[in-house]
Amino acid sequence: MRTRYIDERQADKYRAELQIRRRKPRESLSELHHNIHALPYPKLKADAREELACRHFTNALDDPDFAVKVKERTPRTLNAAFRIVLRLEAWAKNVKQEKQEEDRTEIFKNEVRITAKPETTKSTQHTQHTESRPNDGLNKLETQMTQIHQELK
Repeated sequence: MRTRYIDERQADKYRAELQIRRRKPRESLSELHHNIHALPYPKLKADAREELACRHFTNALDDPDFAVKVKERTPRTLNAAFRIVLRLEAWAKNVKQEKQEEDRTEIFKNEVRITAKPETTKSTQHTQHTESRPNDGLNKLETQMTQIHQELK
């Protein structure tokens, strides 16, 4: 009687832990799968045990939207749910990586646009230089150089 009572209490404890079980931040999917695979439901038939394990596994995923995507595919066994999760997670990582590459490319294009400023005309450049420099002698020299350059053209 004592053994039976202890076993039932342990089973209740494990069931409660499984109901609140969530995937830890650095926990792999295979670790989560393995932990849930050891379900404490010895009295249930295999089909019912698989259904419960599948439900606990999808509920334990750290992303509710991700769990819904898995449940939409209606896996019948824990192993089927595990394969679906692996596939979806791989696709999500691939899409995220492609998005990061696109963002990097877009940033690079913007940097190229910024550094490749359109050329301004000589007279505009001369005006900008003369306004920014207080030295009159230098300004006169630049003006003469611009005139000589235009005459040579």
